[in-house]
Amino acid sequence: MKMANAPQGLITSLNAIREMSVQNGTAYHQYIPVLTSTSDISVLQSAVLNTPVVMNEFVSQLVNRIIYTQFENKYYNNPLRILEGDSIPLGYAGQEIYVNPAKARKFNIDDFAGLLVKYEADVKVQYTQVNSDLQYPVTITRSKLKQAFVSWDALERFISEISQSLYNGAYINDYNFTKGLVTSAYTANQVKTQVVTAPNTKALAEEFSVIARTLFLNMQTPTNDYNAWEQVGGYGRPVMTWTEPQDIVFLIRNDIIAYVDVMSLANAFNIDRAS
Repeated sequence: MKMANAPQGLITSLNAIREMSVQNGTAYHQYIPVLTSTSDISVLQSAVLNTPVVMNEFVSQLVNRIIYTQFENKYYNNPLRILEGDSIPLGYAGQEIYVNPAKARKFNIDDFAGLLVKYEADVKVQYTQVNSDLQYPVTITRSKLKQAFVSWDALERFISEISQSLYNGAYINDYNFTKGLVTSAYTANQVKTQVVTAPNTKALAEEFSVIARTLFLNMQTPTNDYNAWEQVGGYGRPVMTWTEPQDIVFLIRNDIIAYVDVMSLANAFNIDRAS
């Protein structure tokens, strides 16, 4: 029976491992030829399974290059990633600076002395620190590799299963941690809140959508109504700020969305229903 051709994407990735070996002057490329879609998997299998130095380099590059790349491509699909901010090292302390809009003074063409007065900017500083860092280990044994080298499809499936396992672990943790940020801010009274009647009827669901629409519009205009600067210990004047519509994030529980019509929410936020 003729062996099925190797997937082109897999061949490209495996040849990239070989090319890196050539550039780094390691032993791998001396045992593994350039692969094509018609290459027999035994060419790769024999060298990897029977030569420890080749196996070590193959596994290392498999995880660090192919699997990690697949993981990254999927990882960025986390729907709550917009709330995570920038990626910074563990223990890193940073600061964000915001300057309140300047307060106006009455114009007087003869008030030259007033022009020389020093008007201090109202600067607000927020300090952030990373206090969590996780690693997701994966072990690739010789027996598992032996099973994977049965066919090109089996090898591709083996790689996908590993990347999927890493992705699922990271996705679930990130998703829960990000939701936890919202929950902890609410329970610690560190956000502005507005209590509404539970939208568990059609009429109340429509009322809820109107309230959501109103807040969506209000947050786009300069105001200090939705900023919790004072609640988190901020000093001085309240923070006057606003949010661009594309930066407004709407989180809703499943039991609420079950009552609220999707189309009404789409209309409230000026988005396509499918979004």
